[in-house]
Amino acid sequence: MLADFLRTDHSHLQALQPSSDAAQELKLLTEDCQRHIRQQTRLVNQLTATLKAYYPRALEVAELTTALAREFLQAYPTPEALTALTQRQWRPQRRRCVLACSGFRRRAAR
Repeated sequence: MLADFLRTDHSHLQALQPSSDAAQELKLLTEDCQRHIRQQTRLVNQLTATLKAYYPRALEVAELTTALAREFLQAYPTPEALTALTQRQWRPQRRRCVLACSGFRRRAAR
């Protein structure tokens, strides 16, 4: 789609001058985005290491960057909170985890 746009509408596009204000702003925005990505990666790695040591079961639920993982950790912040669940209380949570994991596996296989 992008290639078609460039092929058919390139005459409407203006070259971005390296020293222009727009180019400088784009450069700053991309640097800021990269900084945020690196920070997120550091935090996810730190959380993963902490959970491996303290609460490894939580890592089996979902990818840490998903809403499901956040909801799980908010609902069951400690291993003790999870072990206090009855089978009946756990069933709906387990079903959500299975559905989320199967969707993740399908996306990863593409």
